Amino acid sequence: MSAPRTIRVERKGVVARVTLCRAERFNAFDDVMVSEMEEAFVSVFAEPDVGAVVITGEGSAFCAGGDVRYMRDCVAANRIDDAMKLVHGGSRIVKAIHDSPVPVIAAVNGAAVGGGASLAFACDIRLLSEKARFHLAYARLGLAPGWGGAYFIPRLIGPSKCTELLWRGASVGAEEAVRIGLAGSISPPNELLGEASALAAELAGRSRRSISYIKKMAWASAGGEDLDAMLAREEEAQRELFSSEEVRRSLERMVGRLDGEEE
Repeated sequence: MSAPRTIRVERKGVVARVTLCRAERFNAFDDVMVSEMEEAFVSVFAEPDVGAVVITGEGSAFCAGGDVRYMRDCVAANRIDDAMKLVHGGSRIVKAIHDSPVPVIAAVNGAAVGGGASLAFACDIRLLSEKARFHLAYARLGLAPGWGGAYFIPRLIGPSKCTELLWRGASVGAEEAVRIGLAGSISPPNELLGEASALAAELAGRSRRSISYIKKMAWASAGGEDLDAMLAREEEAQRELFSSEEVRRSLERMVGRLDGEEE
């Protein structure tokens, strides 16, 4: 594949930043961009020394979802398989994010529309600019949610509120998004990327195996696993982690600090 035109991947230490770079279309994705996004995420998550990933958009928007001109042309010409490239690619992208063992942070710098909103919801943490806004416009176009929206939104805010917002094709500003649980915090626009990068660096400094286990267990519980199943998952994780050199060293350091405090 030639050098990507719509995605920029940068590294700062153990943190990778993936920027959507189609600002002239508010980072809306067509078939080329979806393909480049998929390749970028698969590549980044495969790097063993990446400890956290930040996703953001270039310009004034985070991601405007599917390029409506591209979708219109596909539908008008009855090229449904071409339109579905956006859907299939999006499914693979959000699955890669969801399955990633490292934290993925969405730095939502502006509008996030349809699949662009779902992309943010697939991330582990969402930090918002004061200018961020989620547009859940599927029903306004006669479409159903894509890019994992029907999976992630009900788990974030519950099925009733999810259904209401999607039926209405609601537009949710930053303050409301934090209030109802779609996002974690709000920053001034010029501070958003710095705060997201600092959080990513902090989390990348944690035990990768611990982070991965926590992520898997949280989603297993959200998916309906019962107490017995979750206790079994916890025991399996703790046995592996207790056997690691990393935990041995961490416990030695903790005991050393406690001994120092008690003297």
